[in-house]
Amino acid sequence: MDGEATLGITFDFHAAHRLMNYMGDCKQLHGHTYKVQFNVTGRINEASGMVLDFRNLKERLWNHVVSYFDHATLLNNADRVLCAFVKGQGWKYQEHAGETTAENIACRMRTLAAVALPDIVTLREVCVWETENVYALVYGACV
Repeated sequence: MDGEATLGITFDFHAAHRLMNYMGDCKQLHGHTYKVQFNVTGRINEASGMVLDFRNLKERLWNHVVSYFDHATLLNNADRVLCAFVKGQGWKYQEHAGETTAENIACRMRTLAAVALPDIVTLREVCVWETENVYALVYGACV
């Protein structure tokens, strides 16, 4: 079979965050069970009948993207006091340039995924669900 196909894969990950410049409940440190979906496109290989083996896609995205976020505390790097506290506790954490919104998490994941994926596929979009009802869908370049 000759043609192009889109492959999608989802992961769940757990992380804590806070929005330091938000006036509401999300200013407090809290956690979510996030879900992320990656969609890639590519040519269907005639011999294998696949664009890319799902196992390969899963391993690349988990090892080089999602595991970085899983069970981490995600913080705005301007939140110096909380960053210092979390680091001092030896917790897994990430400092981000800006608020750790679903939009910014999706952009960061998109940037990491673009490097992790083989040249035979194109990353189309990354969708991060903060809850089962709300998500941010990022496509195109993130700056």
